[in-house]
Amino acid sequence: MKTLFRTVLLLVAVSVLIFAALPGIAKDLPKERLIGPIGLLGTTADYSAQRYNMQRMIVTSWKKLGLDAYNDPTKYEAMIKRAFRSKQYDTYIINWSPKLVRLEPNVFLRTMLTSENAGWAGINVSGYQNLAYDKLADAQMVAPNVKDRKDIVDFIQEFLYERQPHHAFIHHKIFRAYNQKNFKDVKLAPGTGPWSFWTDWSATPTGKQRIFRVGGASDFKTLSPIMAQLITDQWLLQHTYDTLMRIDINAKPKLWAATRYKWLDEKTIDVTIRKGMKFHDGQPVTLEDIKFSFEYGRKSGYLLSFLENLDSVKIVGDDTLRFKLKGPDAGFMFTVLSQVYILPKHIWSKVENPATFANEKMIGSGPFKFNYRRRDEELSLKANKEHFAPPKNDGYLYVVYGNVEAIVGALEQGQIDATAALLEPPQVARLEKSPDLKIVAPLSFGMYLLEYNTRIEPFNDVHFRRAISYAVPVPQMINQIMDGHAVPAGAMISPENKFWHNSQLPPWPYDMEKAKEELRKAGYEWDDKGRLYYPAPENDRRWIDTVDRYEKHPKTWSKK
Repeated sequence: MKTLFRTVLLLVAVSVLIFAALPGIAKDLPKERLIGPIGLLGTTADYSAQRYNMQRMIVTSWKKLGLDAYNDPTKYEAMIKRAFRSKQYDTYIINWSPKLVRLEPNVFLRTMLTSENAGWAGINVSGYQNLAYDKLADAQMVAPNVKDRKDIVDFIQEFLYERQPHHAFIHHKIFRAYNQKNFKDVKLAPGTGPWSFWTDWSATPTGKQRIFRVGGASDFKTLSPIMAQLITDQWLLQHTYDTLMRIDINAKPKLWAATRYKWLDEKTIDVTIRKGMKFHDGQPVTLEDIKFSFEYGRKSGYLLSFLENLDSVKIVGDDTLRFKLKGPDAGFMFTVLSQVYILPKHIWSKVENPATFANEKMIGSGPFKFNYRRRDEELSLKANKEHFAPPKNDGYLYVVYGNVEAIVGALEQGQIDATAALLEPPQVARLEKSPDLKIVAPLSFGMYLLEYNTRIEPFNDVHFRRAISYAVPVPQMINQIMDGHAVPAGAMISPENKFWHNSQLPPWPYDMEKAKEELRKAGYEWDDKGRLYYPAPENDRRWIDTVDRYEKHPKTWSKK
């Protein structure tokens, strides 16, 4: 018995000596330096089981760093409000969907990260404010040529890779299934998965089924080209409304309602308008309609940030509009000319408040015409055969099924011709068994992203942000949650966006030892219970690279 007792004492003594010798570990540390609870704001399991399971895995891994991390699942609307409006969160997981406009690097690199958008109403969710970064983001907008701009965009991605103001961690595949027996020559826009105008436009009938029937999980939130923000609503509107340019299947702006353009100087562009266009009610599309559309577009919360640099639109000839910008903008054709829908002035000039206008008839000039809608059941569009680029089929029918399993069953039974919802790997495996169905799986140019609230400690420190980025278990998430249908992210811009992606940046690694080393490097310490503490003043080597120039939000921020 004495021998056993002595052995236990010896083991305890040795363990204490070893523990004390480890760098960054101390037994007694002041409570005021203990890093408080850190929440990961995200979705509930019923909204997205995939994302919810990611949240759980990330929190579990962060706890291994000594953090009091917790999962903070929140209903979708409340989650969006906290992240984008009140900014009451620590970290936040978001799936940036592949809207075509996001192929333009200005969206991810400037709009979402510069100081001017870091206020409480801004889209810079992380609140990152770094004057050096602001200058880089502005420089890529005014680059004299594409090569110079590409060099700056590559450097910006290196900057973000090093500083980690937010962490892009997964680019996932997005599946769409369609009936290749009923339709052929189906085209896809890059990285858009189930929400591609080009798919619905190009689907060419092989037999009697001439309406391209698509199944979705829920109805559209709005039919308004002014109020639409969701990718699904934007997708629908692309069918019924024209734009001056349209982003093509090669991810480049192509002439659409415009037939030519000419830059007069770096802030002035003349655009020639296609003749003979008509709205679906028979009225001609005029220069006045198009001019009005860009002016009225400022009523859109979504378009407002893109139109801020537009100074004026003037009619300068029988078929020409002159756009004057406040400053140079390399992405103007992508973010503005390809996004602002052409509205009939004789309808919209009478609408004082677009938020209260249902736009039930959707009178546009696009390749598809509105036919009918039964809310929460189906929406029907007819082919506009008089359009300058008519669809290859006779129309489009969107059917609401309520959930993805019902959509999969309807496709298997031949009730629909394509899916318009995110398919999970088990559902894909099931559909692959049918010889009549084709599965396409482009890599999304969107991403899963962790936003770090750099307005508050400890997220204003580069070393801390890098550490928790190293502690995101991406390989396990890809294998266990996504069945291998994804790739780890490194550069902010997806490899699917081939031209703008910085291919020199490797995927960010999952490495717990590197995570701990980053913390030690900055002077963080652990107590004998493994809890993480801020650095002592005499040993503080944190890298604070963001400055809060905004007043505290008026709402009280309290944690669990």
